[in-house]
Parts: sequence; structure tokens; C-alpha cells
Amino acid sequence: LDGTCARVDDTSFPAEVAVSSLTLDGDSWMQFFVRDISARKNAQNALEGAYARLESHDRARSQFISNVSHELRTPLTSMIYAIANILKGIAGPLPDKLERYMLRLNSDTQRLLGTVNDILDLRRLEDNRLVLYPATTSFSALVESSTESLRLHAESKGMTLSVDTGGDLHFVECDMQKVERVIQNLLNNAINYSGGRGSIEVVVSLSDDGKHAICDVIDDGIGISPEDLDRVMDRYFRVGEQIAGTGLGLAISKEIVELHDGTLELSSPPPGREKGTRARLMLALVPAPTVLLIDDDAEILNVLRLQIEARGYKTLSAEDGLMGLQLMRDHTVDLVILDLVMPELEGTEVIMNMKGDDVLRSLPIVVLTGGHVDKSKFEVMKGFSIPTLAKPWSEDDLIGIVSDAFAGKAAFRA
Repeated sequence: LDGTCARVDDTSFPAEVAVSSLTLDGDSWMQFFVRDISARKNAQNALEGAYARLESHDRARSQFISNVSHELRTPLTSMIYAIANILKGIAGPLPDKLERYMLRLNSDTQRLLGTVNDILDLRRLEDNRLVLYPATTSFSALVESSTESLRLHAESKGMTLSVDTGGDLHFVECDMQKVERVIQNLLNNAINYSGGRGSIEVVVSLSDDGKHAICDVIDDGIGISPEDLDRVMDRYFRVGEQIAGTGLGLAISKEIVELHDGTLELSSPPPGREKGTRARLMLALVPAPTVLLIDDDAEILNVLRLQIEARGYKTLSAEDGLMGLQLMRDHTVDLVILDLVMPELEGTEVIMNMKGDDVLRSLPIVVLTGGHVDKSKFEVMKGFSIPTLAKPWSEDDLIGIVSDAFAGKAAFRA
């Protein structure tokens, strides 16, 4: 028992009291042991006070970092937007020298924005507040789009960047924006640590067990020493002193990948090579999404099916609304593309049936339109924020709107 005991001089002290009973010569006795724990209590109080102060300082630090990061993001966003517009020629043709300066500014502002995002993500990771917004996406397409935005940066450093997706159509479930940042971080490291000139290869493949998609980023640069290889993905660790950086990029990338139940590995040199580094990102494969096509025109159904299946998606087809609703109930469907004008059940009636069904109401929908849409049908689509695809469509527009649907874009969040 813990308690407070009084001394004969009326002072008190914290004590630990042990009580037991014993029998001596047939008599029962109570036995008390009193231990002065003043030193321990003082140390405990001091420790608790120090811990409280540390918590207070940590909250203040986190709030300061958050405030500064958000204050930096606003002007950075404006600068990046302005620089991009100038490079597009909105203000007129640029002299070669000015264009080089603008490209350098663009690279530096993007790097600074990446640093700010790293700091914000680090704080969210520390607080267990980093939220993933997973969506089913083509891994090859994600890798390709992630690398394309850095091609100019690589070429400005005198490097060649090649991307080989192998033509394979594999799907993963991930937070596309965060995985894109991981891929771009790996590419930026390859560019920065290649010492100018050289090549970077981005290769998409399947794991030996066929259950994971792999993205390898391979450079022929200076590589990572064996003593640094085990630490390079630790927070704040930097390889060498000649490269600017916070030492956060790889650490945050690894934690983001692990939140996806994936793996991020580094090899230096890459297997079978004498120099350079290979960064390997691996994510679990998921089944290809299924797109339900509803249209009473068999030719249109066939064109839709061919274009969508060419990108790896599965399809189901229905020639009228009633058949389409039945297929939704009998099969797993991830997206519905339907015409408005059909026999048996018009497109708007199919939509109203879906929105009134607890199981089907969250299915994303794309409406095919062949021309003018009357006001009542337009109001239905507007009310549910349903995007439209006009006939005739381009294949790029079709695949773009399908990709947006699986990425959870705002247009599909009715």
C-alpha cells in the first residue's frame, strides 16, 4: 500500500506500507513494514514534470512546423502555376537563356514543394494521421504518368530516361497521389545521385510468384556504400554532403509503401551490374475492375468493349436497362457506362433504380450522350454529379474518364 505517514515532529513523508499477519505462541499479531519512498516520489514527480514539458514543447513544435509549412505552400503554389504558364508561352515566346532560367526555377520550386510535403507527411506519420485514399488503378499507367513529369528534369541534367512497362496490364489498389510521390522521389534520387550524364531505367514487371507488381528505378550513378545502405531509409540520414536534402524522402516513401502492405528495397549496385543503384517498389496485385456497358446499339457496345478491354479492364454488356440492372445484381461491377435512350428502361430510370438501391447507389456512372439532353434528364445527371461522354468519343477521353472513376475523382463522389 502507498500512503502518507507522520513523524513525531509532525512532518509527513510518502511511504510504502506492507502488512502481514503471523501467530506467535498461539497469539495472532499484525506486522507492519514502513518504507520511506520520498526519493522515489521526488524522482517520479520530476520525471512526470519533464515529460509534461516535453509534450508541451512537442505540441508547440508540431504546430509551428504545420503553420510554417502551410504558409509556404500558398506562395509556392502560385509560383509553380505562374512558372508553368510562362513556360507554356502564355506571356509570349521565351529567349533560350530565359527559358533555361525558368526551367531551373521550376525545378527548384518543385523540389521545395516536395520538401514541404515531406515535412507535413512526417508530422502526420508521427501522429498516425496519414490517411490513405485507395483506388484501383493500372500500375503501368501510374508508373508512366509519374515518370513523365520528371523527364524534362532528367534531360536538363544531361540524362536519358527510359520507361518499359512491358505492355502488361496489371492493377493495384493504392493511394495514387502518394504512390506517385514515392515513384517521383525514387526518380529524383536517381537523377541527383548520378552526377550528371548517364541513364535511368524504369521497368515494370511481375514478381516471381505472380502476386505483386514491381517498379524498378535503376541508375548507373555513384551508388550507395555498403555501410550506408542499411541506414539510407532512416529518417534524416543523408548519404554524403554534396547533395542537398532533408534526409526524409526515402524514409517517408518507405513508410507510405508499408502502409500499403508493400515493400521498398534498395540494391547498390543493382544485381548483375558493376555500379549504380536499384530502387524496387512492390505492391500486391488486385483483380482487374469490371465495367458494365449498357447500350441498345450492338456496334457501340463492341467498340466500347474493345477499347476498354485493351487497357486491361474486364467488361460485361447489356442491350437494355433491365438487363443491365440484373447484371449489376448478379455480378461484381465496379463502373457503369450507359446510354440515356434505350428500350425497356431508359438511362435515367436505370440511374434512379441504382440510387434507390443500398447496394448499387455507390457505383460510379458515366452517361453516353448522342446530342441534346432534355432538361429533366440533365437535372438527374446534375443532381447525382454524373459525368458524360459525348458520341463519337475519342479513345483517350474514354479511358481518361474510366481512370478518373477508379481514382475516385470529385465528379464521381455524388
